[in-house]
Amino acid sequence: MSKNLTGFISIDCGIPSGSSYTDDTTGINYVSDSSFVETGVSKTVSFPAQRQLQNLRSFPDGSRNCYTLIPEQGKGKKYLIRASFMYGNYDGENGSPEFDLFLGGNLWTTLSLNSTPVAVTKEVVYLSQSEKIFVCLGNKGKGTPFISTLELRFLGNDNTTYDSPNGALFFSRRWNFGSLTDSPIRYSEDVYDRIWLRRTLGAQYKEINTSLPVTSSNNSYNLPSLLMTTALTPVNTNTTISMTLVDPDPTVRYFVYERICQRIFLYLKYTLL
Repeated sequence: MSKNLTGFISIDCGIPSGSSYTDDTTGINYVSDSSFVETGVSKTVSFPAQRQLQNLRSFPDGSRNCYTLIPEQGKGKKYLIRASFMYGNYDGENGSPEFDLFLGGNLWTTLSLNSTPVAVTKEVVYLSQSEKIFVCLGNKGKGTPFISTLELRFLGNDNTTYDSPNGALFFSRRWNFGSLTDSPIRYSEDVYDRIWLRRTLGAQYKEINTSLPVTSSNNSYNLPSLLMTTALTPVNTNTTISMTLVDPDPTVRYFVYERICQRIFLYLKYTLL
């Protein structure tokens, strides 16, 4: 069933002008990008792919081409913006295009892609300073820029979440520890459509879970209950859980958000007595 979601803009780039469809898994309605961009040409990857990645828009002309997003919640709000790219040898050149992605007038990231059937996704939490948000692709002279999917999610009225000193927080990793399946968690389990991927840490850790409901009604992060009912714990209780985040840029600062549900541990302790 299609869901008209307040605060969601979901664009499948390159599908026919004026068209739309409902994603079978999430129920989210995706629309053509024809109302968001004035340039570029529609293309299709050369092999079967997830529906949102089957089509794309490429920009063979111009040094910078921009999408204009106008969320109804307006400026001064935080939004999750996610852009996905799959080259898929759509142009038959077996190339390795490299181009820039901009958020407003600022460089977001540089993308280097190849013809393997793997999508590259970039995500940012952004405090909008204007009514319009511009997502632009910049030509570096190293292949034609393109984009497969562009999504925006309103993160609620509490601007204290995902705090960042410069108004933008660039996504690195979002892990689901102890998940019982390999399937990612996203909408509708996650009201903000954040995508949580299963993460394991080896045989020295075990997965634990609870069947009790876990809610975060007083938490502006609105974490999915399904996410909070599973966890990892060391097999040896004297072992710590340690992870290392490494970036080749020494100036990068990481902001780590972790959530622990005490109910899981209390419940398991009770059942083991």
